[in-house]
Amino acid sequence: MHNNELENVVGTSNPTEQENNNVTAPGTLPNILVPPGLEQHECNAMLPPMLQDQFRRLKEDIRVNRLKVPIILSGGKVLDGWQRYQICRELGIEPRFEQFTGRNPLLECWSLNIARRHLEKSQLAVLASEMTTRLMEAFRVEKEAESQAGRNQENGGTNVTPVQAGDADAPEDNGKKRTKRKRGKTRSLVSEILNVSEGYIQKAKNLKEQDEDLYNKVREGKLTLPKAIAKAKGKLYRQREAEGKDTSSVLVDPKEERFLLYNCDILQAPIEDGSLDAIISDPPYTKETMGCWTQLAEFAARKLKDGGILLAIAGNYHLQEILQRMTVEGLNYFWTLCYHMPKAGTPVNNRPFRTNWKPILWYTKGEYKRTFQPTDVFTSDYADCDDGKQYHRWGQSALFFEDLVSKFTYANELVCDPFIGGGTTGIACLSQKRRFVGIDIDPVSYKTSLDRLSKWKPEPITVELFPQNQPQSLAA
Repeated sequence: MHNNELENVVGTSNPTEQENNNVTAPGTLPNILVPPGLEQHECNAMLPPMLQDQFRRLKEDIRVNRLKVPIILSGGKVLDGWQRYQICRELGIEPRFEQFTGRNPLLECWSLNIARRHLEKSQLAVLASEMTTRLMEAFRVEKEAESQAGRNQENGGTNVTPVQAGDADAPEDNGKKRTKRKRGKTRSLVSEILNVSEGYIQKAKNLKEQDEDLYNKVREGKLTLPKAIAKAKGKLYRQREAEGKDTSSVLVDPKEERFLLYNCDILQAPIEDGSLDAIISDPPYTKETMGCWTQLAEFAARKLKDGGILLAIAGNYHLQEILQRMTVEGLNYFWTLCYHMPKAGTPVNNRPFRTNWKPILWYTKGEYKRTFQPTDVFTSDYADCDDGKQYHRWGQSALFFEDLVSKFTYANELVCDPFIGGGTTGIACLSQKRRFVGIDIDPVSYKTSLDRLSKWKPEPITVELFPQNQPQSLAA
């Protein structure tokens, strides 16, 4: 786009006949007398307001030294010096005006102000976004006018089509292509004028669409663009988290089956591939049961949704072998959390110390895009495990599992424990309004868990909750 094209869509700068007669010398701007009550030029209005400290210093300088730099007018409006004009009116100082006689008021305004204001790169990106949007809107209006002119010609019986009027060798969608070319040229021109990359300009535009309040803070120089983008992402993230974990909309019908249990090998359970939101479990981790971890890894890689998670409590003694067995395609190691039991002090075989913690291995299927965890340490009083041990000799704290379920999953999601033991994970899921599917190859553990979960009642209690006689897949 040429400068004259830019001028046409921004506004005229042609001087009036009276203004031309006021020119005092070739190559100089004429001094003119203008009554008070001037309007701010559209090009100047796109600039951010001065910071309060800058405005105070400018006001004091004008009060002491009077107005040094004249106020530039274009089309009867203040093109440059809007803040100086306001200060002069407030202090009762007669301002000095000069008329802009160039061809492009937009470029003149910005060239005078950008260096003078010492604008940050983030502010320039915001200004460039506004400038580009303004020009694109002008092109849209221009295109509509061209289309209307074409329709008028057709209605008038003329053989001249809009394409013929514009570009003789252009195809039928010439208007669209020409508009796209103008848009591309506009972005490039704005980027060149302000020395800001087109990608950075686009980021500013995206920010305005996401959060106009943060966008305005960047415009005013109160935030940098990267910090504002991070804040916007944080606000969207917190909103998404609040919505995802809000259980108030999950109405639990006592007749509804919120859980299913399977008494079989975990790889034989009729659970649909890619159907589980999370797997939260406490598998056995003795030397004799290491094969369970191989099965768990394969199960998780197949059954988890993309973005789903696996949290598995492990023992430290055989941790190296566990990590090796968990290394399978489609399952990504993410982190090791700490399950801290400060009062436990469990002795370790063949080791000269007692341990107060267990690792929780955190795996993901694909990229992890959900809950931010403020800590990787989860503390539980060992005494809380007493309730779980009523149902299984390796039972864990229900409160601890409720904490994991609430922090790592969303309301009404489907959570699985392939080693249900005494059913503690299932109880945690039901209490947190998650759906649950459990598996255990041991018939005693299956029956114990079935009885325990069947007796659990939601609040308010109205009707008994019983599982189905024939297991069906919640994930189907």
